[in-house]
Amino acid sequence: MLIVGTRGDVQPFVAIGKCLQEHGHRVRLATHANFKDFVLTVGLEFFPLGGDPKVLVGYMVKNKGYLPSRPSEISIQRNQIKEIIYSFILHARILTPLPIFHLKHVQ
Repeated sequence: MLIVGTRGDVQPFVAIGKCLQEHGHRVRLATHANFKDFVLTVGLEFFPLGGDPKVLVGYMVKNKGYLPSRPSEISIQRNQIKEIIYSFILHARILTPLPIFHLKHVQ
């Protein structure tokens, strides 16, 4: 599972991952490095994502969502998304030939 955001965004997916694991599934969470210990402590696998979650969350708080309010912000967010996608796309294609992307954010 790929999760971008704050601990409040990551924590529910950790709970879902634990439940899936208890039912015999292998679970790996792809999220930012600052959540590595949190994910590993509960016994799930961890995969690091690129990008800076503080930049993304700060941007969403400042702009009340993900859409840019100024043209200068477009390249900043585009680079963050590129870093996230490029950090896991090869790994995802190795694990499963048809990765599915779901972008979720909480306002």
